[in-house]
Amino acid sequence: MSRRWRALLGACAASAFFASAACDSGGGSGASSAADARALHQRLFVMDMHLDSILFTTLYGTDFSQPHPPPQGAEYFFKPPADLPGLLEGGTDAVWLGIVVFPLCEPQHCVDDARNTMRTARRVIADNGDHMQLALTSADIERIHQSGKMPALMGLEGAHGVGPDASNVNVLYEEGLRYIGLAHFTPNGYAGTNLLAALPNGGLTERGQELIQRMNRLGMIVDLAHTHPDSIRDALAISEAPMIVSHTGVRGVYDIFRNLSDDDMKAIADKGGAIGVFFASLWLAPGNESTVDTVIDHIDHVVKTVGIDHVAIGSDFDGFVKLPDDLPSAKSLPVLTERLVARGYNEKQLAKLYGQNMLRVFRDVEQTAARLRGS
Repeated sequence: MSRRWRALLGACAASAFFASAACDSGGGSGASSAADARALHQRLFVMDMHLDSILFTTLYGTDFSQPHPPPQGAEYFFKPPADLPGLLEGGTDAVWLGIVVFPLCEPQHCVDDARNTMRTARRVIADNGDHMQLALTSADIERIHQSGKMPALMGLEGAHGVGPDASNVNVLYEEGLRYIGLAHFTPNGYAGTNLLAALPNGGLTERGQELIQRMNRLGMIVDLAHTHPDSIRDALAISEAPMIVSHTGVRGVYDIFRNLSDDDMKAIADKGGAIGVFFASLWLAPGNESTVDTVIDHIDHVVKTVGIDHVAIGSDFDGFVKLPDDLPSAKSLPVLTERLVARGYNEKQLAKLYGQNMLRVFRDVEQTAARLRGS
């Protein structure tokens, strides 16, 4: 599978808990210097909704516990910026590890690929048990964080990884999966991809509807990243629980298929969801060139459109993307806080942006599941 992945990713590269910024809802944090902002950053609970470090381990055998160089000859796109030391140095407190399955896998084998990748993720977490621990609930996140370790959770990128039978989601849940993105860069038997957003009829299939209903009952979060607008609207109509977009940009800043429209943001927020802004330059600004202020432009637009209670971060570190030159790795994350403070965000707003909003969504999803199960 590695050769197929490398070919696909190379082609893509070649072609391409704890905010109203300059928004009127808060005032400054009182931090008047970079040192003050960095101290504030260390006080915050920072949860990254999506990073792809396990993909590097799967493809290249990288050691998550150590800094490692990019694959030779692919340094421009394939910089691995989110090893454990860098995450800890940069003040990241909790992570959602992306479980990535080759998008053209044979349907009957896709769920096996997902389970194998999850085993790799659990092994990486266990091997780094002095610093991190697998979390399965919102309460786990808080408990593990309070113990001084990093809660690590798993989210599947693309429902093709569920395989041809929606009931497979029960097995994935039992093995630790806690969110599923309905689509990735290809359509599947459940939902359409926003890569084909210009095409009509990209809605959920009957299996997609069944999958969401099963996820609601399990307490598993539905992720709308990469998902066709028609499927987003279908999911919003069907789900009884709030949903997330784990890593995205917004069309109000850069109008491109990968990014979320204002209307879809409003519908997701009305459902109580959270929208994670990523650091992927290709989708942040034309020419694949961005800065940390470009990231904040996207954050600002989410806040101005749907409010501070519905924004989060989902870096997409290690996602085979070019990052802003001034935000090149997880250890540089305090720079984002410095610039957010300079834009006018205060500590309460930053706490929501960096972790509280995602925790709230997770709790609401769990409570919905308990109600649906009658427990």
